[in-house]
Amino acid sequence: MLSSLEIPFENICYTATIQQAAAIMKRCAFGLGVENYFAQLARAVKLPGVVIEGGGDFGRFFPNEDLTTIISNRLECFGWGWKCRHDVVRCIKDIDPEEVVRACEKHLANR
Repeated sequence: MLSSLEIPFENICYTATIQQAAAIMKRCAFGLGVENYFAQLARAVKLPGVVIEGGGDFGRFFPNEDLTTIISNRLECFGWGWKCRHDVVRCIKDIDPEEVVRACEKHLANR
């Protein structure tokens, strides 16, 4: 998915300490990640980007701000505290990857 954006990227998932991740993110122009670790760290370093957020605690830890586009598949069961009644977490699993790409492209066009 990221390769379709034709921009350099760094995947720091599971490889960087929080200090290393913050240092890397401070040098970035844009970020893409999932709630909550990425979202909170991006917010702390004022990194614009796209956050994929599920419905368990939607909006509780990461209020929407001007720098961030939040993508989620809103379902009737939002706010259930991650006690999912579906066979998979549909609020995340059913997000269309093209929606994520479009949100990234929009952010990149506005830099």
